[in-house]
Amino acid sequence: MNKKSIIATIFIVLILGGYYIYNNMFPVAEPIQYPTIEDIISIDVITDDNKENKILGTDFASLVTYISNSKPTRIMSTNESPAIKPYYKIEISTEGKTYNYYVYEDDKKLYIECPYEGIYTIDSEVVNIIFKWF
Repeated sequence: MNKKSIIATIFIVLILGGYYIYNNMFPVAEPIQYPTIEDIISIDVITDDNKENKILGTDFASLVTYISNSKPTRIMSTNESPAIKPYYKIEISTEGKTYNYYVYEDDKKLYIECPYEGIYTIDSEVVNIIFKWF
């Protein structure tokens, strides 16, 4: 082997190794879990200062659609609620489970967080849906 091929091999190994380490240390979140629209009993939206509002059945579909279209990030969720304020907590109740989501803005991006599961980017239109309830 000549010197150029050895350098190229070392370079490729470093790149692949670096990606492998990065991917294992900062994995992409699993796809977000959400209920089917038919299973939803109620949706509550709570602000970080504990103002609560029940959502009417006609708004379920649009909110769940935005949640289902959220994109996973490599940011880990390590707390019960986000440290960033203000945020909105969305509680979606079904017969057997309650789904908790937190929506907040950070660095001009809108995120939705599932505690201990993952953080996802979400369309900013979801804020307009939340604002119309308050």
